[in-house]
This record gives sequence, C-alpha cells and structure tokens, in this order.
Amino acid sequence: MTATGQLDLWGDDQRGSPNALLRSALFRAIQSSRPASEWVKIPIFSQDGFLIVYSGPELTQYDFSIWLQAAETIKALPLGGLHAFAPHAFLRGMGVTAEGGHNYDHLAESLTRLTKAHIHLKRGKSEFAGTLLSVFKRDQQTGSFAIRFSPEMLDLFTITGYTRLDWEERKRLNGKAIALSLHSYYSSHDSPYPVTVEFLYDLCGSRIKAMRSFRQKLKQAFLDLADATEGRLTATWEDDKVSVTNTRKPAEIE
Repeated sequence: MTATGQLDLWGDDQRGSPNALLRSALFRAIQSSRPASEWVKIPIFSQDGFLIVYSGPELTQYDFSIWLQAAETIKALPLGGLHAFAPHAFLRGMGVTAEGGHNYDHLAESLTRLTKAHIHLKRGKSEFAGTLLSVFKRDQQTGSFAIRFSPEMLDLFTITGYTRLDWEERKRLNGKAIALSLHSYYSSHDSPYPVTVEFLYDLCGSRIKAMRSFRQKLKQAFLDLADATEGRLTATWEDDKVSVTNTRKPAEIE
C-alpha cells in the first residue's frame, strides 16, 4: 500500500478494485446505465467472510465501470483533494468513443449515485463505513467534472485485499452485464473453486426470476468471457456446478 495517500497500485492497462467489490453482488448484473431509482438498505451477498450492508440507490455493472475509471483518473493524485477532469477523456478511457450530451448525463448520474452509495463492511475485526465516492461536481459553464475520494478509501483496499483487473478485457464485455460480473469475480481468484449456478445467481444479483432462463444466459456469458479474455478464463460444467480455470499469475492478485 502506498505511503502517499494515493491509489497508484496498478498499471495504466489495469484497473484496481478491493476484492469485496469483486466478490459480492454490490454492483448488480443489470444491462442498463439507468437502474431503478428506489433507495435500498440491504445486506449484500458476498464471499470470503465479507459482511456488507448497503444503503443507497441500486448500482449496476455500468456504475462499477464508472467507479473503476474514477479511481484510475485520480490514482496518482493525493486522496482527499477535489480533482477536475474532462468527461470526454474519461469516457474514452472506458472505450466510449461517441460524444454527446446523453453520455455525459449518464456519467453524471452514475457519479451522483456513487456519492450516495454507502457501504458498511466488516471482515474479522476490521470495519469500513463510507460512500464509494465522496464528492461529484459538474460545471455547466466549462463542462468539466470534478470528483473527490476520501483518504479512507485506502482502508477498503487494505481490509479486503485487491485485484488488478485487465481493463481491455473488461471493455470488450461492455453491455454484457452477467459476463462483466463473472469477469470481476473470477479475475479476483488465482485458483477458483467450483460453485453452483445458484451461487452465481446470487453473486450477480440478477433480476431474472426463472433459474432456467438465468442458466441459459449464464452459459452464453461464460462463452463471452472466454472470448473476451482470449481463453484466460474458461468454464466447464458438471450438472449445475461450474468450474473455471484462471491462467492469471497469482502475483497479479494481492
């Protein structure tokens, strides 16, 4: 962990995330940049002894991509400061090349949701409570955006450990919500153990009500995942249990 109060923990072709965000249903596998607006306060399904209670607006995989890019934007800067950026450059970093007011509005809406997204996490004797983003501001005259992460955000990386996600892989999965959720989860394990379809259903936080329909979409999502990772993450099935091989080097997972 850095001693400078910065998030410079990963390379430019990667995005860093606390494992608690990757191994839970906090960011749901919903294919929309505009999730339901209702406010929720619920325990979040998670793995590895993370106890997470979330209160705030519903979050999607789109919001997670925004959060990852926001952390990338400020990673070399001191946490706690207000940092301005151009929204078109931010979106280009996510692989969104079409410029337009609606894309900027979706970005602003997501960043606003993240300032309202409060998590209370426990792992063993360690706890973290706070919002995923401290401040978001939009200057309507200049068009610039500005964000602030609290210095305590480093604690979330320390408590849960973190993973360096392959950003190009994730961008190839844009718009494929279940595959994005799987990419997050399996990238955070060097040797994933077999899990059931029901476990993955809970992990994705899917809105699909029929397990049969989810299973069909899950199988396609694993094919998309294998394609996007060029075979790095591949799945094999045995009835309702899924085994995934990850050829990522263990040193890339902290």
